[in-house]
Amino acid sequence: MVEPTSNTTTTSEELILSYKALNDACPYSKFAHFTANQAILEATEGATKIHIVDFGIVQGIQWAALLQAFATRSSGKPHSIRISGIPAMALGTSPGASLSATGNRSRPALKYFSALFESLEPNMALDSPERFQVESLLLGRRIAGVIGPELPGSVRERMEDKEQWRVLMESCGFESVSLSHYAISQAKILLWNYSYSSLYSLVESQPGGFCLWLGKMSLY
Repeated sequence: MVEPTSNTTTTSEELILSYKALNDACPYSKFAHFTANQAILEATEGATKIHIVDFGIVQGIQWAALLQAFATRSSGKPHSIRISGIPAMALGTSPGASLSATGNRSRPALKYFSALFESLEPNMALDSPERFQVESLLLGRRIAGVIGPELPGSVRERMEDKEQWRVLMESCGFESVSLSHYAISQAKILLWNYSYSSLYSLVESQPGGFCLWLGKMSLY
């Protein structure tokens, strides 16, 4: 893996192509986007005014499918939908670092990122240009934001686990929503359709959710 230097300028096109390559090779985004959209649809059934807050927003590509689902909702279209995107704290002014990870800084971070690199193996050749771009533009910058040197004017990216996020969100007035059996079954079908089921597994977590695992490491 080669990490870009501070002088490297990442164009929007490079970022989008790298993100697409990662999305095609691994199920992370598909899994996160599908389950989140399904949970939002179920939680807002019948609601006429909907406000969605996207923490650590990247391209916002999942929202097009959700808006289409709202447009064909059996209970009728919402009167208004508002989507607020909040970039991750460590982004600075560069869009190239718009992905954030979860966990803690040292040993858990090593395990997490090791699992991410391992997940590239089946569908992305080690010497392919696409893999180089993914490793340098996406994963490399995520790692630098967590355990790299603190540069003047930069903000250290903190890795938080699911329980810490739950406590934080509930302290701000949000409530946890359990996923339905339908959402869980559709997530399993997603893995099967993309031939991911032999590499990944879905593990139920409390309260009323589940995680995407690669081997013994929880990714989402």
